[in-house]
Amino acid sequence: MSKLFTVSDHVRAELGKNPKAMAALTAQGYGTPSDVPDDLCEAIWLSKCMTIYMQQSFFLDKFVGTSENSIIQKITELGSKAGTSVTYPLMLPLVNFAQLTTPLDDGTLDGQEEAMNFRSAKVTVHEYGNAIRLKGALTEQKTSISLRTSARTLLEQWKGRLTDLQYFVALSSNPTNKVFVNDRANLDAIVAGDIFNCDVIANARFMAINNNLCPVRIDGDDVFVMVISPEAAKQLRGDQTWLDAQKYAGDRGNKANNIFTGMLGMYQGVVVHEHTNTQFVKNTGNVVISANLFMGAQAGVLAEAKAWNWVEDPLKDYKRKVGFATTGIYGIGKNSFKNDGTNLKDFGVEVVYSAAPKTKLTALTLLESTADRVEYAIAAAAAEAGVEYGDDNPEPKRK
Repeated sequence: MSKLFTVSDHVRAELGKNPKAMAALTAQGYGTPSDVPDDLCEAIWLSKCMTIYMQQSFFLDKFVGTSENSIIQKITELGSKAGTSVTYPLMLPLVNFAQLTTPLDDGTLDGQEEAMNFRSAKVTVHEYGNAIRLKGALTEQKTSISLRTSARTLLEQWKGRLTDLQYFVALSSNPTNKVFVNDRANLDAIVAGDIFNCDVIANARFMAINNNLCPVRIDGDDVFVMVISPEAAKQLRGDQTWLDAQKYAGDRGNKANNIFTGMLGMYQGVVVHEHTNTQFVKNTGNVVISANLFMGAQAGVLAEAKAWNWVEDPLKDYKRKVGFATTGIYGIGKNSFKNDGTNLKDFGVEVVYSAAPKTKLTALTLLESTADRVEYAIAAAAAEAGVEYGDDNPEPKRK
């Protein structure tokens, strides 16, 4: 039976070029029709499949909007125009504050005008999709489970996981705004005891203000958002300062705004969430480190050329083998601009690094290089398929 295996988009592209990776994926049923195992062919099974719950799209539900006040700003211009990329502007603020010391009074403005300064960024769109094809009419007859409904459910779950991973990878990669736990000098200076706590949140907020990150404005209040790893969340729950802040907190924000839904809590105007797709790095001391996200307005962008659609294909093999597919054309990126005209600067996000020594890295975690990500992806595929993979096994083989 085919299993769901998803990696971030650029890793999937690399896997497609790697025969060992594809052999491992093929061994687990990747790219083959979906069959039903014999133990599900009993009439007593319920008609609704009990699937493992996977959260749909964390980012889409909470952070995506069309205004400049959104953490992820959605751009839809490509939906009505041809093209595979969209370039969008950033208007820099005016900086002439000489009148703090020298008022205009009856002076002349003519000839003293301040020039408007703009920077731009570009996001490229690609097509993404996945499909399931049932093996045939007899397969559907074997079980009372609605395979068609299950196919739709699995594809919806896959779509949510894929887009969330794309957001996490885009926002975590190559950051220009970095905050290191306990004021460490760099990643390699972080040790296993450098855990996440309220001091980290306070320092990240301070650095965000220094980096001119704009908060999200909600009901007159300025709010930042952090998304941290499960291990960082566990560490935070062990901080008495955090526990006291939640115990004596007043209004926890506008319950109608999804930014607050499901949050761990708030501290100094920072809404804190946890998520399993938070990315990780590994330093030279072999310490696993959470790449927690600290976000303000316009941290990222979603350029949508074609919304996700649903296609049912009943035409294969004389309408005996129905297939289902979902596809979309879009691009997800981080808002980075050359404010000084030369060097890229992240506009609305910081990456806050803290030790996560108990976290086990997987194929979906962010590593230092694409090669490392591919190796982890191949190993994960092999493990799922029950095949051996390693330096002494140039090609996967069944255990």
